Amino acid sequence: MTKLNIPPAAVFAALSVFLVFIAAAAVLTNATAVSAGTDDSVSDSAFVTISFVNQDPEPVMPGERLELKFKVENIGTMPADGVTVELLPRFPFSVDESEKTKSVGNLFGRQKGKDAVIVRFFLTIDVAAGSGINPIALRYKTASQGWTVVDSFNVSVGRRDLPLAVTSVVAKPETMVPGKPSSLELEVTNIGTGDAVNVRVRLNLTDTFSAYGSTNEAIIPLIKQKGTSKAAFSVITSPDAKSALYRMPLLITYSDTSGRNYTISGQSFGILVSSEPQLAAAAIGSDPLKLNAKRKVTIEIINSGLSDVKFLSSALAKSENYEILSPESAYVGDLDSGDSETVSYDVFFKKPAQLTLSLEYRDALNEPHQQTITVPVRVYTTSELGKFGLEKSNGKGILITVAIVVVGVLAYRKLRKKK
Repeated sequence: MTKLNIPPAAVFAALSVFLVFIAAAAVLTNATAVSAGTDDSVSDSAFVTISFVNQDPEPVMPGERLELKFKVENIGTMPADGVTVELLPRFPFSVDESEKTKSVGNLFGRQKGKDAVIVRFFLTIDVAAGSGINPIALRYKTASQGWTVVDSFNVSVGRRDLPLAVTSVVAKPETMVPGKPSSLELEVTNIGTGDAVNVRVRLNLTDTFSAYGSTNEAIIPLIKQKGTSKAAFSVITSPDAKSALYRMPLLITYSDTSGRNYTISGQSFGILVSSEPQLAAAAIGSDPLKLNAKRKVTIEIINSGLSDVKFLSSALAKSENYEILSPESAYVGDLDSGDSETVSYDVFFKKPAQLTLSLEYRDALNEPHQQTITVPVRVYTTSELGKFGLEKSNGKGILITVAIVVVGVLAYRKLRKKK
């Protein structure tokens, strides 16, 4: 047997190379790493990646609670066992110890994309935090490798725009009636980028309106970002309210989740108040109406309702019982609530009849109306006028009567002289 004579230095060098090879193989077998991409070339190893998903809310305001989401993947071909992720908060972030560490468990080879694990952390932002981008770090480990720190995630901190808007107003009934209760429902929408809390919606009621069965303020505990809620009211209109479009002033106060207060003032919405116009008509005047004679008929038009009337015109309807000797139509104009106006027509009555008056007008809300009113009148014959003493005696009749009396007296005296 031939004995090899190998120098000790060569043996040591070979042994060193062998040990390095073994160590490198062990590292490649259990390696874990963080990558911003998805390196599909990784094979025969576990390869852990952690990516930032989102923050909620964004931006987060000082004093608010924040949720961070991370996606944990294994893009290698070998399993990664016992994966643990830990958040490393620093000012302005703080986190409870129970929320600081998340156990991911085992990740299979190629467990990525929709099969990845989502890890959530909940933090609190210090009230003294300034606006801007704040970095936050985390670290992870596996069962076979110690902690690896990742320090490349940014959190947006700042003030959010938090406006509320009244997006609809529904009144039931749609047009309120004086003296009657009605309901109002306001839809309030949060069009901002954060939640609104303790929302108070107040109606600044005037003398025309009063709260009915409730107060003039509605409280909404929470309106989430992009959410909508409703504020309901019951109001009653003053019994003597005139028909018109009224403005209802509105005040909204609310807060964000950090305690900052907001006020919306100077806004208002319209409310329609109206009642049906009530017009009546009656013939007035002292001269009695006579059959087969021309007479002036004066008619009083009375607005006895709460709604003012505009552009009022009247027309006397034709009839076979009488002839209209003057223009049939007359323009009256505006007629306020509680007022009256008169129109006159020259009429020749052929038979006793009632008059029919047609009215056209617009109410206070500019809605058109048409109304037909029967006007009772009494038409007398000549004998009825004499019977009731309604017609004055003329001068000719008096002269005839005096002449008859004088002739009678003279005849009586002449007969006495003959005797």
